[in-house]
Amino acid sequence: MEGAEEAIATVCTWANGLQHETDLRMLVLDLTRLVRNHTVLFERHTRLFDEQWKAVGSRLAKIFPDGRSPVAPLVLGALVMELTYGNAMQLHAELRAGDLIGLALRALRDAHRA
Repeated sequence: MEGAEEAIATVCTWANGLQHETDLRMLVLDLTRLVRNHTVLFERHTRLFDEQWKAVGSRLAKIFPDGRSPVAPLVLGALVMELTYGNAMQLHAELRAGDLIGLALRALRDAHRA
């Protein structure tokens, strides 16, 4: 668990730095909607995001005791990425992605320790 807080802080800082990229959120939503009916593109798109989410989740496993996340890397990575690119920050100026991610990761880590 050494470095757990630093890892969480790094992810939070990174996510906060992306808040100005609102067009990217819309692009991903539009792309997902458009490829849903095209099997090959949908599979490629899904695989791309799954790989990214798994990579993020795998790197974050170190915040947990013995480096073992209570959830699969895909789930942990998806949580972080969805909070990073989610719509909550578009609707509420006082919300920051890093704050939400920090809250979620610390709660998950602390619940896993208990």
